[in-house]
Amino acid sequence: MRNLLILLLFGFLAACQSETPTTSNVADPQQEAQPNVPAEPSVATPTQKTGAGRTVPVNENDFIDLKLAGGQIPKGERICVDVYANRFKDVMSMQYTIQWDPKVLELNAVGKFQLKDLTASNFGATKGSEGILTFSWYDNDIKGVSAPDGVSIYQICYNAIGAIGSSTEINFTENPVPFEISNKAGEIIRFDHKGGTVKITR
Repeated sequence: MRNLLILLLFGFLAACQSETPTTSNVADPQQEAQPNVPAEPSVATPTQKTGAGRTVPVNENDFIDLKLAGGQIPKGERICVDVYANRFKDVMSMQYTIQWDPKVLELNAVGKFQLKDLTASNFGATKGSEGILTFSWYDNDIKGVSAPDGVSIYQICYNAIGAIGSSTEINFTENPVPFEISNKAGEIIRFDHKGGTVKITR
């Protein structure tokens, strides 16, 4: 009986020692893992690749607005449509394409330039017979050019060759020259635009 009691006592002590926590498995409150705090997202400046392969910053809050006029013209007569500008401030360069239906209108000339450094040489008329006029301009002084709201910066003149009652829209497009407008900071800015319609009458 005595031997049995001794065995039971040793077994009890061994069980107690196995349940006693050791320093190796007790977490130090000062070393507990801190909750993961997500890093603040970095704000990347929008960029755009130009036709020349350059990557330039984009200012999404700045823009210019160009509007092509329209009208009615008797068949066989000549009509000149104005290109009106709004929000034209500190503009460094512009490029785009203008298109129309060559069965209705025949390109005649460009003129009445009201923008600094703008001449006929800024227009590409090699595809004029296809209804395509390209445009590329920049400020030679690299300072940026401004113009009053509502001013006509130039005119495009056409001969009315279409059938009576026919019409065509004259629009800003990106084929073959894509839209690219920049300000004096060298940023690409938004290009808002609206075309015009010319109708052939008697």
